[in-house]
Amino acid sequence: MINKNIFAVAGFKDLSEPMLDLKRALYHVVFRGYPSDVDMLDFAKSVVKKHIAGEDTQAIAFFLWDEGQQIGKEAARYAIDWAPFGEWHRAGDFVAGNYENHEYEFVDTE
Repeated sequence: MINKNIFAVAGFKDLSEPMLDLKRALYHVVFRGYPSDVDMLDFAKSVVKKHIAGEDTQAIAFFLWDEGQQIGKEAARYAIDWAPFGEWHRAGDFVAGNYENHEYEFVDTE
């Protein structure tokens, strides 16, 4: 069960590139306290589920920020990609809406 008080979506950016037929998105998420990897993945999964219910996509990235950080002014504390084989750069290898090879992957933010 996700403690929704720990996480809040603080921003969304459509990173689609129509000329390349790419549909990608980025969510900025602020968290409070010390969420576990499982907490972060559960939250990302809940956002992905809602997102793809509304539109097909090829990849979604999450930048997770501690509530004391300034979004965009420093590196996010954590990042998670949901993409084919967990690899953002492979999004264009698959048609939007085909999720059978999609995986979640924590990404180094350093």
